[in-house]
Order: sequence, then structure tokens, then C-alpha cells
Amino acid sequence: MNREQNKPNYFAVLPATVRYDKRLSPQAKLIYAEITALCNSRGYCWATNGYFADLFDLNPITISRLISQLVRNGCIDTQLVKYKERKLILKP
Repeated sequence: MNREQNKPNYFAVLPATVRYDKRLSPQAKLIYAEITALCNSRGYCWATNGYFADLFDLNPITISRLISQLVRNGCIDTQLVKYKERKLILKP
């Protein structure tokens, strides 16, 4: 299966509060939009840093920093489910 077939086919949402937040990098905004797309399926995002890294050709450490940026600025919450598993939850 090629990479294009592996990409989710959901709509992404980027609300104005995130889009115009100067504290967030453009990459963090893109990750946020992808999280919203993945939340359409289960109500939360289950994707790992490795998943995002493969999808956007970034280093997993970079993904970790971007997700931390979103958490720190109140855009998302994280919940640890099991060892090394987490849920990313959008904040209203």
C-alpha cells in the first residue's frame, strides 16, 4: 500500500482561535488540524508521534515539541491511557 492510500480522508478544522494564535508555529497549527481530522473517527485522537512524523516527514521529537506547544497554549489536552499510549483531546 502506498503512502497516499494510508492517509486519513477526513476534514480538518482550524478554528480562528488557533489559526491566529501567534504563540503557535505554522507546523503546530497543521498538527492541530490533523488532530481534529482524526478526532472525527473516535472523538479523540489516538495517533502516535511516529504516525505524525511519517505523515508529515518530520522527526518524532519535532512532533513531540509541536504537541507540547499545543498543550502549553491550551489548544489540546493529553490523557495517558497505557504505557506509551495517549489520547489527544480537543479543548472547546
